[in-house]
Amino acid sequence: MRRGWTRRCSDSSARLILCNDPYLEMYGLTRKQAYPGVPLRELLEIRKASGTFFQGIDEYVSSAKRRVAEANVPYETPGA
Repeated sequence: MRRGWTRRCSDSSARLILCNDPYLEMYGLTRKQAYPGVPLRELLEIRKASGTFFQGIDEYVSSAKRRVAEANVPYETPGA
């Protein structure tokens, strides 16, 4: 079984960097819809309209941005 995946920007822009063909197939998307640089919100709006996204878009985007911000916090070595 092939798995679909995406990669979003690691900053607050929440844009798609790339995705694989199984991801497109799973959600019925085209390359014109899921292209590098497309905002996450736009991609989720397309998915919601086609019935493949069932969460609140605003909440999901906010959560995604928060996870990215938390992941980008510089790590300081204790005692350094």
